[in-house]
Amino acid sequence: MISKKIQQLIAGALVMGVVLGTAPIKVYAAEGNRSIGIEHKSGYKDGIYHVKNKTEYIDPSNETGNSMARNALKENTNVKIENGKYRITFSFNDMLYQFMKDIKIFSGDKELEAKINYEKKSATFESDSINEKLRVDMFITMMNRKVSFYVIQDIGTMELENEAPTIEASDISITIGDSLNLLDKVKASDKEDGEVNVEIVSDTSKFLKGNVAIKAGTYDVEYKAVDKTGLETRKKVSVTVKDIVKDNLEQGKYSIKNTVEYIGDGNAQIGNEMARKTLEEVSFLEIKDDEKLLTLKFNKDQFKFIGDVNITVDGKEVEVDLNREKAEAVIKVPSINSDIRVSVAVSIMGRTTTFKTSLLENTLTKIDDTSTSKPEEETINPGTTETKPSVDENKTEIKVVKGKLYSITNEVHYQDKNSIGQSMARQYLDKLSYIEEVEGKRYLNLTFSGIEYMSKHRFFINNQEISYKKVSDDGKKATFRFEIPNLDARIKVKMYVAPMGRDVEFDVTLNKDTLKFIKEYSVKTLPQTGGMVDSSLLFMLGSTLIGSGAYLRKKK
Repeated sequence: MISKKIQQLIAGALVMGVVLGTAPIKVYAAEGNRSIGIEHKSGYKDGIYHVKNKTEYIDPSNETGNSMARNALKENTNVKIENGKYRITFSFNDMLYQFMKDIKIFSGDKELEAKINYEKKSATFESDSINEKLRVDMFITMMNRKVSFYVIQDIGTMELENEAPTIEASDISITIGDSLNLLDKVKASDKEDGEVNVEIVSDTSKFLKGNVAIKAGTYDVEYKAVDKTGLETRKKVSVTVKDIVKDNLEQGKYSIKNTVEYIGDGNAQIGNEMARKTLEEVSFLEIKDDEKLLTLKFNKDQFKFIGDVNITVDGKEVEVDLNREKAEAVIKVPSINSDIRVSVAVSIMGRTTTFKTSLLENTLTKIDDTSTSKPEEETINPGTTETKPSVDENKTEIKVVKGKLYSITNEVHYQDKNSIGQSMARQYLDKLSYIEEVEGKRYLNLTFSGIEYMSKHRFFINNQEISYKKVSDDGKKATFRFEIPNLDARIKVKMYVAPMGRDVEFDVTLNKDTLKFIKEYSVKTLPQTGGMVDSSLLFMLGSTLIGSGAYLRKKK
């Protein structure tokens, strides 16, 4: 082993080598006195990072000083970001550290409170910015003088080593007398450690006693989670404790109007419209033996597209008596002022939609026993008929011509690039379409799924509405045929979608490079129009030719 005295001699030689400018050290100097990098005030997650630093001697023109600065400080800086604060650790050269004394860190003229760890040969301090230009002062005993240099973090090299835990918790609303275990309402996980423990760091005795709500008001509750490395995350939620509200209603039956409010991502206006079309505006309340039974009535036309129905009252899921024939749900509520949230699975959309409904107390009206339900109203949906061009039934002149059948794929483009609308448009329209060429004209055939939910199809070419034919319809799928000028035509589709209660429109483009010839065929046409004699011919012919095309491809 090398003795301590020899180590000191070697270290001294290193220091002298640096002072004399003979040490073979690569210098990374900052440019002028400017900070290098981009300021990120809140762009980083809480966690532990490492970042490379650059050093600059107090006199940037002094190459010997620049070499000494680089040699004194290790190139990697550790950064701990927690609750918006930056905790930075500089590590010094292991061999030279014994000759360093009175290490100080400055931000401008302000000295930062640095904790010196002599064992780890490091200095740790808090800074307002990761990109701040800092000054390091120290006294070098071998040189018997003070040395200063700047340190700048190279933000482009910053890498996350350990991410802080994340806490999942939401605001809570309860009523006096309700049970509440706050730890059941929170979950914390860590990318490196998996699930971690959570503790409550705020005083909950003001409103909770033995996990029972005792006092009305709104209270802040703060959770804390710590991972194995000591990284800490905190999150505050609000707990609202409501007084027990006695409605003081007589026994009997009432009607009451409601409002709806969409809850979730996406367009709130469209969400509110759909919620209003789903739930009837008038609900019914029955007071019997101190129980309140609320009947929520759904629009019958919309309800056939709804699967599961789940309802929460004041944050708790309740039992739902669902009557599909009457399109209504009956639940128990403690008060007409309760927080009621309805989640419905919409089959055609393939997703669950949630909305809040609030009962309007000022619309509460007592009704006779004979008026327990809202009178049925006839609902007529707009656009339930299909536009079909007339066909001349005079078939005295019929000729046989050659036609060609091609396959081609398409893309859909929903307005405003709405992701939900885009997904639904793609679900409606089959990706594979077919093109016929007959006597120099092209006819596009688009096939739609879920046709039982749609009506009033309209097609536009280059912003002009055109005529079309429905050439097949099996109740689930339908194919529409219309003429197009070329494969670059701007195609728009409009149709009425019953579950949404409104028109939907989207653009269709044809992928020209996917055009594939299937087969040539003979077709009878009317000389006046060039149209097919039998409007169902394409459906039968297309099925045959597609099958034969698949057979030929397999044979090859």
